[in-house]
Amino acid sequence: MAARSPSTTPPGDYPGTVRSGDVVAGRYRLEEVVGRGGMGEVWRAADLELRRVVALKQATTGDGDGVRREARIGAGLHHPHVISVFDVVVENGVRWLVMEHLPARSLAEVVRTDGPLSPRVAASVGAQVADALSAMHAKGMVHRDITLANVLVTADGTAKLADLGVAVWSEVTLTGTARLAGTPGYLAPEVLRGHPATAASDMFALGTTLSAAVEGNAEGTGPLAVVLSALVDPDPRRRPTAAEVRWQLSRFAGGTGEPTPVGGTVPRQLPAPTHDFVGREAELALLAALVDEPAANGGPVVITTVAGGGGVGKTALAVHWAHRVADRFPDGQLYLDLRGFAPSGAPMVPGEAVRTLLDSFRVPTERIPSGLDAQAALYRSLLAGRRMLVLLDNARDADQVRPLLPGTAGCLVVVTSRNQLTGLVTGHAARHVPIDVLPEPEARALLVARLGADRVAAEPRAVDELLAHCGGLPLALSIVAGRVQTDPHLPLSTVAAELREERLSALDDDDPAVSLPTVLSWSYDALTPDQTRVLGLLAVAPGPDIALPAAVNLVGLPVARTRAVLRGLRRMSLVDQDIAGRYRMHDLVRQYAVDRAERDLPRADREAALRRLVGYYLHTAHTAEQLIPPPRPPIDLGLPAPAHRRPLADEAEALAWFAAEHACLLAAQRLAAAQGWHEAVWQAAWTLSRFHQRKAHHHDDLAVWEAAVRAAAHLDGPAVHAAVHRRLGHALVWTGRVEESFDHLHQALTWAERAGDRHEQAHAHQTLAVHWAQRGEDERALTHSAAALDLFRALGEPVWEAVALNGAGFLHARLGDFEKAREYCEASLRLSARHANREGEAEALDSLGYIAHQTGDHLRAVDHYRRALDILRDLGDNHMHAYALRALGHPLTALGRHDEARAVWRQALALFEGLPRASDVEEVRRLLGLD
Repeated sequence: MAARSPSTTPPGDYPGTVRSGDVVAGRYRLEEVVGRGGMGEVWRAADLELRRVVALKQATTGDGDGVRREARIGAGLHHPHVISVFDVVVENGVRWLVMEHLPARSLAEVVRTDGPLSPRVAASVGAQVADALSAMHAKGMVHRDITLANVLVTADGTAKLADLGVAVWSEVTLTGTARLAGTPGYLAPEVLRGHPATAASDMFALGTTLSAAVEGNAEGTGPLAVVLSALVDPDPRRRPTAAEVRWQLSRFAGGTGEPTPVGGTVPRQLPAPTHDFVGREAELALLAALVDEPAANGGPVVITTVAGGGGVGKTALAVHWAHRVADRFPDGQLYLDLRGFAPSGAPMVPGEAVRTLLDSFRVPTERIPSGLDAQAALYRSLLAGRRMLVLLDNARDADQVRPLLPGTAGCLVVVTSRNQLTGLVTGHAARHVPIDVLPEPEARALLVARLGADRVAAEPRAVDELLAHCGGLPLALSIVAGRVQTDPHLPLSTVAAELREERLSALDDDDPAVSLPTVLSWSYDALTPDQTRVLGLLAVAPGPDIALPAAVNLVGLPVARTRAVLRGLRRMSLVDQDIAGRYRMHDLVRQYAVDRAERDLPRADREAALRRLVGYYLHTAHTAEQLIPPPRPPIDLGLPAPAHRRPLADEAEALAWFAAEHACLLAAQRLAAAQGWHEAVWQAAWTLSRFHQRKAHHHDDLAVWEAAVRAAAHLDGPAVHAAVHRRLGHALVWTGRVEESFDHLHQALTWAERAGDRHEQAHAHQTLAVHWAQRGEDERALTHSAAALDLFRALGEPVWEAVALNGAGFLHARLGDFEKAREYCEASLRLSARHANREGEAEALDSLGYIAHQTGDHLRAVDHYRRALDILRDLGDNHMHAYALRALGHPLTALGRHDEARAVWRQALALFEGLPRASDVEEVRRLLGLD
């Protein structure tokens, strides 16, 4: 804290007598005692500077710096069920914790005055406290002192955990003494034996507290009693986690039972289970044992691999089991198809996988860093302290999985793959669950489930032959059953005879005992001409799946006819449809269908279909891109407009469409590149870039613009070269490859000059100015900024002219020419206001604040910064808001208003900590003296 004005309290009164009306640290006027604890009295007080009511708690022990440091750890929690700690002040040997004031009674007072709580009220209070503990434990914090006195309850039943600031440093401050951290009688047995307090110790204290609150009212065998009994288990390994207790108590109290969201949502991503799943009891028993492994009780992360041949039922087994145990993972279940053996393209790369998992949590874009390592670290942080099930399906190898593994205990990871994944077994102690073909009894049970017991019993010899031909492979059995189900009058003996007569061929798979092509060829040959053609075209289409509008354009049939053909393919178990209505094929079926399509469908027909599909993706993406503000001039697309369009009404629908089709759009661009459709390649990058920027898909943006630059090498238009090189330069900066970006930005400028494209020249100069300024090359940056300004003026683009004016003005200020800097920035402010560009106004005011501060006019600087902050607050721009707050602290300091400076720097620190800005966090911490 900065130095404070002297207290109005007469010397000698501290420590000892404290009176109502005394002012602590020059700003907190004591009003009345509202509570007492082991560390001292708690006073309601008025904050004279910020004009708010706070609570002050006396604390006479502990090192001052340690108290401040640890209390700020508690202040950083920002949880609705925790009393916030604002500050620690020291005066005349007495330390005071400055905390949120809550008009509430302690649980001890409630019980003393009103009597024991009813079980449901206690469950509600306990669920709220467990919610706070869950968030605390996720950050590696332990409360250590949960008692009836430290739980506050408002009149409407809101419960908050108090004394967090005291608790987090009490163990440190009392080191070396005979005392233990926490209130005796609420301490867990392991703490009394001298072990450090842990998350499990907090759960014991919660159980003891709730037991005392309901003593005399709890049903001996009721749901609450069961939870309380588990909480006070002498063995800490058997106590439930805070997330589990929150879920259990919330359900009993009449809530939804949903845990506190991670990153804003609780993922429930498991695919629908197979309705006719049979057998696999041994494998299910192995998987069931995993739930009781140490990860459930604070040990290492448990990983298991489900490995076997293609089509053997790995996914069906994993999904079926995951649904059985989903309630054991109250913080959510993640599912991701890694496409390790998908014939549609390369396996999912780690960057795409991590980014997809972050999207599962709905993490705000501004919180997502640009680098893969940083994104993986954010993903691990979201999982830390949580009980989650992560199902990674169809992995290629161990390297594909490693970046997706949690870093802390509490999660269970299941990976399915055709490979054994020995790297996970040896390097991460993964449990291995091998899965083979179904034994005969279970294969027979599968046919019974699909065809009915009567039909199977009517032709036992035919069924035996079918089972022999299918070899226990679940996919083969499902295809056979689907064929029979389409014709209720078809004898099973006829099906068996057809299978017998087909020539068998080896399956290109790692399990030579499984022969699937015969079943697939028979099923394929039984299709109608429309079904054969549609299956082949679906197989060669880019992307892991396809939506109906895209399929309609691909196959060139009317909507109703396309839907009917797809329905028939679903009945034959050749195509699946997920909850979102998207169609996909098992990878083995798809690979077989690709081979047949290359043989049976003319090359011209396949190419025409793929052109229609890419044209559909390109035109729809262009329409969607135009709905995302701010608008930009459209481009002329080379491929014909689609026959069937996907209507999009507004920005929300456009973003939703991009999210659903993103993998297919990337695959479509790769297909266009492979086919040599160079114009479509760069246009695909152009249509995707706005979505990539909005959702922080920086690595995907880099990939599409790299492909666009390669494609542009085959095109003549210099304007295209200018556009793709400038965009690639942007993408390289966002992914940390700044040095490479300059080459492309200079190429963009050269191509724009060659094309005579002044608009592209202006943007190239503006981008170069920003990048050179970030490197501290202000003279070089100013040259580009001036060029951009001249061009924007000549083009009559006032909004961009205002941007360039402000950029040039700020550079003049950094170079010491403050008069010219002020002239430019004031002109930018007027122009932005005239054209209602609020963001431009804020940027100009921020620059004027900097100029005023540098020239000694600190009052004017404060005024400029506060006006900028008012605009940024309205815009919701946390990024610029944080920078303006940091800048405001400097003129406040120059004016001697140190407390105000520290207040705005604390606000800036909180914002920077929510953004991928590690260097800015370090800078503000240095300003606050925290390092």
